[in-house]
Amino acid sequence: MKIPDEVLFKLAKQAENEGRYENAIGYLRKTTKSKERDNFLGEVSYKAGISNCASGNWPDAEQSLRRAYELHPDSAKRELAHQRILLIRKRATGHTLSEWTSTGRDCQNCKLTPSLYNCARCPRYGEGMSEAQRVRIDMLAPIIDELWVPAAYRSGYDKNRANPFSRLLRLAKNGKGEKSSVVLGHMLVDYIGQEARHLRTKVDIVLSVPTSQDRLKLRGYSIPELMASSLAVHFCWPSFPNVLTLSRIVQETRGLSRQLKEQILADAFNVARPDMVRALNVLLIDDIMTSGTTLRFAALALRQYRPLAVYAAVLAHTESTWHWGDSAE
Repeated sequence: MKIPDEVLFKLAKQAENEGRYENAIGYLRKTTKSKERDNFLGEVSYKAGISNCASGNWPDAEQSLRRAYELHPDSAKRELAHQRILLIRKRATGHTLSEWTSTGRDCQNCKLTPSLYNCARCPRYGEGMSEAQRVRIDMLAPIIDELWVPAAYRSGYDKNRANPFSRLLRLAKNGKGEKSSVVLGHMLVDYIGQEARHLRTKVDIVLSVPTSQDRLKLRGYSIPELMASSLAVHFCWPSFPNVLTLSRIVQETRGLSRQLKEQILADAFNVARPDMVRALNVLLIDDIMTSGTTLRFAALALRQYRPLAVYAAVLAHTESTWHWGDSAE
């Protein structure tokens, strides 16, 4: 006896709501082919692809994403599905985090897994990397739904500026270390993989905070963009550098008061492709935060196009952020 389509659709919807995407796909494939069925199948396949990417089930992820690319009614999600497929295939060629995690020391008494992030904080070999203990995860809520900051950056004015992590970041910011930016990106990958694993099933797209043209010309590269690329390859999160852009030339805000920063950045950001923001979960990437003003106005620009959520991951905060956090208590 054939089960009526309306019953199968109801079962598929229930399975989707419970995160049982493969079951939902199974129910839908038993229904009569129609536009409604294909649209629903495209959306569930897209979610199944993300779920399989999060669990590292790459063959099933590619199969689901290929179906989403063929059937999804939203052109943006079709494009995102296609980009994830390309990233999965890139992983298959060996472009992963393994070459970097192998740099960890083999310390018998250490309980942590050798990795860039864990070893960077090791107090046994040099000065450890400071954690962002005083940056609350809700510091920019509700504009940003979740904020993740793994480390504290010691600027050149800080007495502890010789911290190896801060020196590496300073090298990247001074335009003398494109490869160090990639290493820093892998540190952020390492951190998210340990502390924010739930983001694997949430993120649709990664957007780096755009770098001003004068700094691009000076350095020859964008640190947030390189970091976003590291996240893209490891987690198979599509990264688009030209979705969030600067609407005009923005002057350097380092050292300015929070009020002046707000005046400079209030209308600085533009969303060149609203379709890559609308109804999607967006992850913003930046290298350093001080007052949080840049992140806030970048997120406000995205909020105009009604994303499902805006998350942010920043490699480090500066000393000024600590005082701002204290005053916000």
